[in-house]
Amino acid sequence: LHEICQYATSEAQSLPGEEIFRRGTVADEMIILSSGELKYFPGVEHEGRSHIAIEVQVGQWLCEHCLWIPWKRQGRLETKELSICVHVSSKHFCSVIEHRPEELRCCRLYAKLWLEQHRRVFRKGRNE
Repeated sequence: LHEICQYATSEAQSLPGEEIFRRGTVADEMIILSSGELKYFPGVEHEGRSHIAIEVQVGQWLCEHCLWIPWKRQGRLETKELSICVHVSSKHFCSVIEHRPEELRCCRLYAKLWLEQHRRVFRKGRNE
């Protein structure tokens, strides 16, 4: 864990109303909110804006997908107030993990379970 924190993470501060990412861009890092508040606007936007906002609270994270599979972001994220986020680089995360056999085994198992769960949710959503 120490190596992941040292080599794969960075911290960034964002001002209120600042866009952190937008829909369709390649996700290359997981984002964890450590202070402040974010707004996530899922899905397709109309005239550059989505009317649905999901509040992201301290301790919540986004874009975990990119640690396990290639991923494009499915919405837009912006700050609601002055916020600090921890960014976990997928490239550096994988570089650290690949040299640690036990952690790699655990990550592979977690990724497999994560993918199976997301496939079930996706199939269920398509059948409803």
